[in-house]
Amino acid sequence: MAAGTGGTLNQQARDLIALASRQFDDAQAALQAGDVAGDSLKTEALQQTLRDLQAQRQRAAAGNGRRLDGCSSPRAFVTVVLVRQ
Repeated sequence: MAAGTGGTLNQQARDLIALASRQFDDAQAALQAGDVAGDSLKTEALQQTLRDLQAQRQRAAAGNGRRLDGCSSPRAFVTVVLVRQ
């Protein structure tokens, strides 16, 4: 059970979180290597993954009749999810 959420994460959500973590690490590595273009591409991919994760969360919340946590952006949402892990 994810702490503070009152429910469990499904496998797709876990996979998206793992992908987002890898994408973040890849973007950071590109930036540290001075590859600004690579960092930009990797960051765009990360943003899409975070949007996908947030969309899944919204579908799950709507299906469960639960209120969303009010996160204003995909980054804010994934920060909440990762902190709760």
